[in-house]
Amino acid sequence: RVFGPSRRSGERGLRRPERAEEKREQRPSKKMSGLIPHIKTTPYDKRFPSTNQASHCWNRYNEYVMCLKKTESDEDACKPMRQLALSICPDDWWNKWDEEREEGTFSGVKMTDAAATSGH
Repeated sequence: RVFGPSRRSGERGLRRPERAEEKREQRPSKKMSGLIPHIKTTPYDKRFPSTNQASHCWNRYNEYVMCLKKTESDEDACKPMRQLALSICPDDWWNKWDEEREEGTFSGVKMTDAAATSGH
């Protein structure tokens, strides 16, 4: 531990010494590879003002699925929407939802029109 001024000016307290490994460039995680590098996280959305962002996550993921539906599953065209969802949703959630979409059990936006598949 290093005692002295913290990173904020005028405050005293503990601060961490810099490490050589912290200075190395961070590699993108596997889930973010191939996505747009300048978007770090989903922007603030006034529809979701609270700290709990679960509904924001759900909406972002479904917006991504709607994009896939509109573009006939063009993943490249929908990368920005996917990145927004991945940036706010826990990994377990979007992994589960991806699997559910593949299995046809996803409770959100459906990739096919239910009326068209039922013959109505």
